[in-house]
Amino acid sequence: MAGEIFAGGFQHAARLGIAAGDEESGADLELGYRTEPLSRRIIFGPRVYGLLSKNLNGDTNFASAGLLWRKNFTSRLYGQLGFGLAVHDGAVDLADAGTPRDRIAFGTRVLFQSELSLGWSLSRRWAVEASYVHISNGGIKANVNPGMDDVGARVVYRFGGR
Repeated sequence: MAGEIFAGGFQHAARLGIAAGDEESGADLELGYRTEPLSRRIIFGPRVYGLLSKNLNGDTNFASAGLLWRKNFTSRLYGQLGFGLAVHDGAVDLADAGTPRDRIAFGTRVLFQSELSLGWSLSRRWAVEASYVHISNGGIKANVNPGMDDVGARVVYRFGGR
């Protein structure tokens, strides 16, 4: 199970009209790892992933891990859907967010993380991806759940396998 590594640049707290958290801004650098697919007998063969996201403006950073499913549309074009948990170093409560409010108050330290990506294989080893990443508490703390959306692009290097 050789897997793949990926790195990319993302718009931090992109204003897409999905998540309400828009107090932060800037660019994120993202680095991650994905395994080869697990056995197809385990919920359609997901991959395990880990992801680190660093904001270059000093705003919220996060680390996440979870499961990701890939669907090949052609020999080069694929889509991915992932779900996991994230831990962030940003504000939890409104009191932590600053006055005037300059940080997203996520409501909880541990968040849900989802991802949607579209990728293009350049070769057996290299690919590029456009990706949308969302983190939020999923309504666990109903009075505080702004969430955050990041959009960007990644370069992927496959170590082996398919």
